[in-house]
Amino acid sequence: MKGIDYDIIEYFQYENKQQLNKELSLNQIGRIEYIPNERWIKQTINLKNCIRLRDLMLWIEKGLVLISLGQILRLCQNLLNKVIELQQNQLDHCYLTSNRIWLKLTQNSKLLTIAHVDIEYQIVFTGFQCPIFENQSNKQSASTSIIQIMIQIIKVFETNFHQFRYIQYLNQQIFHILYQQKDLYQAQNCIRQLYQIYKSHKNYNDYCTEFQEINEYRKQMEYGISKLFSTILHCFNCHEGFFKEDMILGLISIIGESIKQNTLKKLEEIDYQKMCENQEIFWNNKIKSLLTDNTLIIIRNQFQQIEEITRLEISQENEQMMIDQINREITKSYILKYFFNSIWIWTPNYQECKQQLIQNLMPKLKYLTKERVDLHIKEMAFQFINELI
Repeated sequence: MKGIDYDIIEYFQYENKQQLNKELSLNQIGRIEYIPNERWIKQTINLKNCIRLRDLMLWIEKGLVLISLGQILRLCQNLLNKVIELQQNQLDHCYLTSNRIWLKLTQNSKLLTIAHVDIEYQIVFTGFQCPIFENQSNKQSASTSIIQIMIQIIKVFETNFHQFRYIQYLNQQIFHILYQQKDLYQAQNCIRQLYQIYKSHKNYNDYCTEFQEINEYRKQMEYGISKLFSTILHCFNCHEGFFKEDMILGLISIIGESIKQNTLKKLEEIDYQKMCENQEIFWNNKIKSLLTDNTLIIIRNQFQQIEEITRLEISQENEQMMIDQINREITKSYILKYFFNSIWIWTPNYQECKQQLIQNLMPKLKYLTKERVDLHIKEMAFQFINELI
């Protein structure tokens, strides 16, 4: 999106490095770093020329982006083609979601804006071999996942573009048929046929005229919205991409309404610096509280077992010191970093995501806690011996 220019960092686990190299060779995006002695990669992606599919779906849903029915059909076709390309190379993606699909703009493509533009892009998948930790979804073939994702895209488009009077005529012949698709190759052939129906439909010219009328007034706000994004993001370069992403997600509805009302007044009244700071404080406090509560339970359980055979106790001061030390270590863990790949990991099932985060962190948390408790006991024992001497 024009005006959105910052890096996001995503972490993904993998099982087979040789296999991953093959998968990534067909899905080149951003900068990849292998983490030594860990089966994790760090992927840095700049958003200037890359669009996450799930973000694009939200932008369409909230009216930030104007996209034609023809573009939706081509997008679905390109997604299907990407999965077929994987199959032709004896590859699959068993953990595919709209969070892990990107539109990578080609070098000569225009940047996406609030006014209609026919962008040129490549479809790229990320997160190969990495389980969906936030909800423990079962593995399934990309050919199954992509049909489900295609239907999600169509539903978003259909719901948002009821404003077009002539879309209802196209709906009966296009959307209804796409909803029934189950097979990858049948869906591919179906979309080819539907694109021809769309272009030759008796209401096609009326639809294009209506579309262009809506696009004209959006062009008047194009520069203002792009400049607004640039100004907002420039204000907090020190903040991580996750917090910027979360803040932008919160603004999308307001921006969509501002476009419809043809005014930036509401957007100009917002204190963006404060908004981003509040988002960062919110998430830091949530994670700190989550880790502290669970670390405290483990520490007290371990000392309760020790107290049954000894008289060793732990003071509140030492207890808090141990919690702080353990939490500092656990924040370095890659499974925790994974949960901050994207705000979409947390949305919309925050409670389930929180439970899965703790479940995945628990082995590491228990290990670190046992280490700290054992060290504390040794320190107490040395102190006791010194006192006797």
